[in-house]
Amino acid sequence: MESIFICPDCDYESPFETTLKRHFEAMHLNIKPFKCSDCEYSAIHKLHLDRHITAVHKKLKPFKCEKCDYSASAFYMVKRHDTYKHRSKKSHKCNQCEYSAVENFQLMDHIRRVHHKLRPFKCEICNFSATKNADVKLHVQAVHEKNKPFQCTLCKFSGIDENTIKKHVEEVHRKLKHFKCDQCEYSAARKRQIQRHVQEVHQQLKPYKCNECDFRAFRKTGLYNHIRAVHKKLRPFPCDQCEYAAFAKPCLTRHIQLVHEKKKLFSCHICDYVGGTNDNLQKHFQRFHDKERPYSCEYCDHKAFANSQLIKHVQVVHMNLRPFQCEKCEYSASQASHLNYHIRSKHTNK
Repeated sequence: MESIFICPDCDYESPFETTLKRHFEAMHLNIKPFKCSDCEYSAIHKLHLDRHITAVHKKLKPFKCEKCDYSASAFYMVKRHDTYKHRSKKSHKCNQCEYSAVENFQLMDHIRRVHHKLRPFKCEICNFSATKNADVKLHVQAVHEKNKPFQCTLCKFSGIDENTIKKHVEEVHRKLKHFKCDQCEYSAARKRQIQRHVQEVHQQLKPYKCNECDFRAFRKTGLYNHIRAVHKKLRPFPCDQCEYAAFAKPCLTRHIQLVHEKKKLFSCHICDYVGGTNDNLQKHFQRFHDKERPYSCEYCDHKAFANSQLIKHVQVVHMNLRPFQCEKCEYSASQASHLNYHIRSKHTNK
């Protein structure tokens, strides 16, 4: 029976002891003797360094796929692309959803990540966790070390590998959205985005609940931001043009675009409406163009297009709840956006 050598620190395995040794030295001891003279990249093999220089600094991709426009800096990448994209049958089926994979290890990774929610590998710097140790290393490289050697040729975006750049170009520059929602007109560049859209918009899933109030969120980051903003009153990102402060940097960026630069970024394809966020555009579409309102109020004739909107209606109209209190006057609001507008209009120096 063939021996399998297993890494003691992660799930990597190899039939060769020398290969396992190289893996352990590179991934866990960080021994990478071949250094790039143009950036911080280092490799365990000179061949890897040569490929890096060819792809990143010389921008060469001499190996072409015969069946599509894919090209790569190494032949093995084209071969792998051909195997997964053009030849292989996804014979390994998930028995809990519609996912299928070419290799069994991909299916096992999918089950651990999606259905079992197992993320045993932790980042030592922040709360990030992953199903594979390699994903943690990529996270550290991209987020904490800011090492993103692959550059988009159309903008300033950079990524940790060629695949990241390819997806960026398809989504941002080519505006490709291959996947369609079968319940509305929403489309996306990735199947995962469709799945999340259905869970968040149509199924109204909000698995993350606040321990201090009735707030629920679809994403863990949404709950985290809610606790920071509402309960801890943390707003560490101040606007340099007014008194507004945000709990997250993207919120500050959006505030500057909407309030000071007067930008309205998302346009409705049916009418002249433009909104500052995609969420606002989705709500506009559901409210004015989607005639289906399946959620009925038990206290009046009001009907809503989403259960969350019905709950909000009951809280505001029938329970008269206004949990968002202004710290500078007696004003209170039913929504955080209403409070923010009040602060900007009443307490911000113009």
